[in-house]
Amino acid sequence: MIPKNQFGAILLDTRSIQKYVFSCNKLKTNIGASFLVDRIFTNFMKQVLDKSELAISEKLWEAYTREKENKPENQVELQMLEKGNENLTAEIAYIGGGNMLILLRPLAGEAEKSILARCKQLVREWSLKVLMMAPGLKTGAAIGLLDVSPEHFKSSLDTLYKQLKVHQNMILPQVDLPYTGLTLTCDYTGKVANERVWGDENRWISAEVAAKEQAYRAFEEEFSKTINLPPEYEVASDIQDLGYLSGKNSSHENSSGESYICVIHIDGNNMGVKFSHCRGMQERRALSLKIANIVKDGFNNLLQDIVADCKNGSYKKWLRLVKDGEKTILPIRPIIIGGDDVTFVCAGRVGLLYAQRFIEYVSKQEILNKDLLEAVNQSNQKDHSGDKRINSTMSCCGGIAIVPATYPFYRAYELAEQLCDSAKKKSRKYDGSLIDFAVLHGQMTPQLSQLERQNYRAPMGFLHAGPYLVAGKGDSDTEKIDDLKRVYTVLFSGTLSQKEIARNKVKQLRQVLLQNRHSQTLFLEHCSEMKLEKVEDLWTLRNEESGELVTPYMDAIELERFVIPEFMKG
Repeated sequence: MIPKNQFGAILLDTRSIQKYVFSCNKLKTNIGASFLVDRIFTNFMKQVLDKSELAISEKLWEAYTREKENKPENQVELQMLEKGNENLTAEIAYIGGGNMLILLRPLAGEAEKSILARCKQLVREWSLKVLMMAPGLKTGAAIGLLDVSPEHFKSSLDTLYKQLKVHQNMILPQVDLPYTGLTLTCDYTGKVANERVWGDENRWISAEVAAKEQAYRAFEEEFSKTINLPPEYEVASDIQDLGYLSGKNSSHENSSGESYICVIHIDGNNMGVKFSHCRGMQERRALSLKIANIVKDGFNNLLQDIVADCKNGSYKKWLRLVKDGEKTILPIRPIIIGGDDVTFVCAGRVGLLYAQRFIEYVSKQEILNKDLLEAVNQSNQKDHSGDKRINSTMSCCGGIAIVPATYPFYRAYELAEQLCDSAKKKSRKYDGSLIDFAVLHGQMTPQLSQLERQNYRAPMGFLHAGPYLVAGKGDSDTEKIDDLKRVYTVLFSGTLSQKEIARNKVKQLRQVLLQNRHSQTLFLEHCSEMKLEKVEDLWTLRNEESGELVTPYMDAIELERFVIPEFMKG
């Protein structure tokens, strides 16, 4: 017999989501893939549960979580445990962070082996549904017993997550039809082309691409419900609609060679640490829901700012806003907005601005209550000798890959993810919010380490001063985004006390930064406009032990073609 407070548990996850979403350069296909990933929990599993003989509440876990937050004196962890709900035999406990937790009530006198068999059957039916409706998507599952009592919940859930991790490392699901060499291949994925598209295109594509394109059409019907935009505006649905300038826009005064987009990936900091200290199901659900709402609100705030920019004419000289009938297409397209994870693409000129705006908004929002914050930091003091501090507010880091519009989308995303990881490493001690960026010219390698080695090394030091702090606290050697803006202003905008530096001098500075101290000394002697007395004023000491120097001046020069001057006033 199964002990009291223990339930059959199914923990589901999705694998290689980014590779699945960004497998081709068609923006609509990427968006449809993201929608499919979301639906495997919110829709596919709901269909499986509805067809089963299990009795499940019609009240969603989100609604139940909000209800319990307003009634702290009545903290029942599950709907199945509430008086009057004895008829409920299953419950979706929560969905978040790419995971889904489902609990099954044991039958009277049921043995552990029996309830685990029922869990396996649900996983089997769900997996079949995913294979049919989202071909190519890899998933994983762990099953076991979960003790929901406050004193055992954390350790019991940790055991499930450990099992899930073992399965990720040992079980490699085969979800695609093998290529025999006798069938056509899909132009987008290289997989077996087994779906025919009729109409103007009349071509063969893989079932994976067909499912993603179909999902995009379904997504468009629901997307308008999640964002708040005036009726005369909409977000872009094609990369060509992002408003970046190119040679085709030769009549535009700022059109020379600007066919660049930004792929931006933003991810929450220390989320595993924060969730691992939740002491019960309700606290975990509430935290997941709060983070998801903050991220959605943050993106909606960003969209409102973009609409205001359009109305103010801030983009007129720098972007070519596309019209779709009576609607103006905004130079941005969200691809993933889930939990603490955000990925979007925008015109090359506005990537830094949009990433900063989003991070500044979410970094003001409280996510940890006093008790949970104290528990997290007490644990950190024990494990890290008090060096690491977690904030009560949301913190996140972002990576901005500035790439040609024709650059392979998945590679651009990989670079954005590596840049985000670079910022996260810098943020770990103080839980600050940072961003990092890189500009790719042509078909360069997406590996950040190789890019740094090939492009950023110079005799005097390192030519990239990022990651840059946007909000919160950072190490003493962390450059701030406002410092980068001040350097940009000195080079390209001039100030009341200093006239603008001639463009030929800026180009010369770019060259001398790649050279030795003597060349930089001569440059400063002949460029009095910069008002710098010695070479050391161009550089900052990043590491006292190694004596490593970095300069933000090369970053400012690189960004000159990828920002709007109005928004770079330091």
